[in-house]
Amino acid sequence: MVRRLSKKDLQQARAELREWQTPANVIELFNRYASQAGENLMVQSGTNELLEAFVLGHAGRLRNASSIRIGARKRPDGELCVDGAVIPVEVTEADEPGRQRGDEYREVLRRRACDEPDETEFEPAYATSRQRRLFQLLIALRKAIRRKEPLAQSSAYGDCELLIYLNMKGGYVDPEHLDPAIRQREVCVPSGFRAVWVL
Repeated sequence: MVRRLSKKDLQQARAELREWQTPANVIELFNRYASQAGENLMVQSGTNELLEAFVLGHAGRLRNASSIRIGARKRPDGELCVDGAVIPVEVTEADEPGRQRGDEYREVLRRRACDEPDETEFEPAYATSRQRRLFQLLIALRKAIRRKEPLAQSSAYGDCELLIYLNMKGGYVDPEHLDPAIRQREVCVPSGFRAVWVL
């Protein structure tokens, strides 16, 4: 049976996300709806704000934010309250060059619906060489920043920060690979964004 969030579920989730709440509550809210939707959460339309809740909830916890809200304004995606200051945050995803994540999830779901064996293999991050992994990270980060660069020039973004969620194949990114990637001159903060964070 294919599990999906109903239109009413999505409306309720959006209403909850627009209220200020602690990072722990945001993560719990994401987990609650994710358990209802299962893997369909990654491919069902209308779930972007829930996926942003996952990222902002964890980023808020790491940055000691007292509260978070998502989607209260059209842009940027969310806001963190840190030490009494409200920080607008735009969320984007960095992924393997050429990867079609949605297609991967759809194939897994199709196989399960047809009771076919799940032969989809995700190459573990640790199986790649250090140089290849660094190169993949550089490309992914640069692509994510360039995608949001035009938005950084918009007055609607104000003094906004960019939060990049690394969703690399295999799931785990070694900090030893990430640190030099971020230090590269090519991965720079676009004018208009106050800072770029990577999670």
